[in-house]
Amino acid sequence: MESNETSNFESNATALRLSTPNSVYSHDIPEPTSSSRLFHVYYNTCRRNLTITAEDKAPVFFVKNRSLISGKNDVIFYAGQHESDPTVAVCKFRTFSADSKVGLGDPDEPNRMVWEDMTKETWNNSKYRWEMTIYPSTTDKMTVTSHGERKGFVWKRTHNVGIGDSMPRWLSARNFKLEDESTREIIAVYSDNGARSVNKCGKFQIDVDYGKDFDTMVLITGLALLEKERRRRQSGGKSG
Repeated sequence: MESNETSNFESNATALRLSTPNSVYSHDIPEPTSSSRLFHVYYNTCRRNLTITAEDKAPVFFVKNRSLISGKNDVIFYAGQHESDPTVAVCKFRTFSADSKVGLGDPDEPNRMVWEDMTKETWNNSKYRWEMTIYPSTTDKMTVTSHGERKGFVWKRTHNVGIGDSMPRWLSARNFKLEDESTREIIAVYSDNGARSVNKCGKFQIDVDYGKDFDTMVLITGLALLEKERRRRQSGGKSG
């Protein structure tokens, strides 16, 4: 039942492949490639929490967005369909700052967590930067013998880059493209569903194969930006 895209995503649990981005772009519009993967994002009943599925709609992550005043991790990824499934990534919004801490792993195992910073680069919340180490041969972050390669990535709000026939609404603040900081190539896109469906939030297209951890970072940083935007609307635009 699983698609080739889902199998490719899951196979990264045993092997990361450091490769040159295999994307084709024409005038800033990304086209699907052999490396492209789609992830769909759906609202749960309360509409605060989310479910991420692979292209064949098989569940990949349950996403919990905590309340504005929880004082805990603000965005939590569980590997499966429920909050009882293993925690695989978290994002914590810093107090009195627009920056965030993003962690891969389970906070209950702090020695195995890998933390990265996501920083706001523009006053109007249109650009956020993060980086991570891309490893060439293994997904086990604690036993890697290679030092890997540090790469920087930038989420930029977009009004003209979509996925397939889905183009952003001009007034929407919830559409983003992810660029490789060194090459400025678009390597991922988030397209918001807007009012087209009451159940679907949007979808991601990732066009490079840097492994499962990279996919997780793309998804959690992208959804963290959406959660920040939701909170800004709730607070009248005052939060970061």
